[in-house]
Amino acid sequence: MTITILPEARPLTRDDYARAYQDGYNKTVRFLASTGAPLDLAEEVAQAAWVRGWERLSQLRHVQALTFWINSIAKNLLRSSFRKQQLSTELLETTLITNPLESEPIDAHRMFDGCSDNEKELLHLYYRITAAVHRAV
Repeated sequence: MTITILPEARPLTRDDYARAYQDGYNKTVRFLASTGAPLDLAEEVAQAAWVRGWERLSQLRHVQALTFWINSIAKNLLRSSFRKQQLSTELLETTLITNPLESEPIDAHRMFDGCSDNEKELLHLYYRITAAVHRAV
């Protein structure tokens, strides 16, 4: 049995990483978008993942797996983003339930004066549909 010692892989330089970013950024965005993330969020998370990858480059074990590694970072960042969004939505709902808004008189005429005709029509339609749904329930 012969044991072959492989030469140690050359670490990525700044230029290597920049080239990998140029080649891989759009792939990371497409990967995130394929999971259902909106395009603007996918772009933001992909950017953050490539930055985090650069910051933690010493943790990369195989240079050939760079894109896979970045995509796994991006997936984890996306999950964190969804969790934060869900928690903030739940917190807002909980806050509104436990601390309902004070029912003080609202000067609707003054509020509607600042609306365009289209906005007034949309508000009217919204309240008609909402009222119909509440009557049906």
